[in-house]
Amino acid sequence: MKGHTPERYEAVAAFLDFVAQPETQVWWHGATGYVPATNRAYAVARERGYYKDHPTREIAVLQLSRGTPNENSRGFRFGNFVQTMLAQRQEVEAVFAGQKQPQQAMDDAVKRGNEILRQFEKLNAGKTPETERP
Repeated sequence: MKGHTPERYEAVAAFLDFVAQPETQVWWHGATGYVPATNRAYAVARERGYYKDHPTREIAVLQLSRGTPNENSRGFRFGNFVQTMLAQRQEVEAVFAGQKQPQQAMDDAVKRGNEILRQFEKLNAGKTPETERP
């Protein structure tokens, strides 16, 4: 992040501020199904009755935030995130290149993503932060 103009840093700060706003997070949560990134956004979604209309969307938030946070559990983790994002990008690029129809690319992205997650599960079955410490 070094070596950019002050204007560029200001633009990045403005973007990150926008993304962190509860309104933006609530919209993103509703539009994508991803969990909200902040507790305030989760509270706003609850206050608005979002989970009454979409009860299954709250399950992930509750599961991911249960228990007492510690140094190994702060924040949400997504196993093999980089590989999954690469698969999604490749599928979208296939659409732009005219090699696939959008629905087929999205279906293939889901299939590939699920395969990557299953691989992660197999490699990490039974492992917890406590069992991984030296």
